[in-house]
Amino acid sequence: EEFATRFAYTSRPVVIRNATVGWSAHRVFSFEYFKGLYRPGSAALENTDRDCQFFPYRTSFENLGQVFEISEERRSGTKGEPWYIGWSNCDSTVSNELRKHYSKPYFLADIMETSKTDWIFMGSPGYGAHLHIDAVEKPSW
Repeated sequence: EEFATRFAYTSRPVVIRNATVGWSAHRVFSFEYFKGLYRPGSAALENTDRDCQFFPYRTSFENLGQVFEISEERRSGTKGEPWYIGWSNCDSTVSNELRKHYSKPYFLADIMETSKTDWIFMGSPGYGAHLHIDAVEKPSW
């Protein structure tokens, strides 16, 4: 409640500590983990390609399936073009799996809005999205 009163919706910067303590996402989430969730021919990959947003940024990827076909060298950034991508998950089975590994951060009040859409971003070291403002309906965390 203190966060909601003093910082939320005020555009004031704040540093939050230990917000992800207890999350297993730190240990579990990896390129291989997501590759397993979005296997070729899976409903998750088909749903994502059909119904979700995919951001290739400055890469030649046309869809999420192509990302999971890259070599180990390119994935790790040791060889090949750098890459960074993002996508929204639209598959309920994947959502249920992802949410086993994280929860709403402790500092967000119960009344604060959250989205039902999971956004995932990944890429090679040192590469990312350009500076931008996301036009989203609800606060992102």
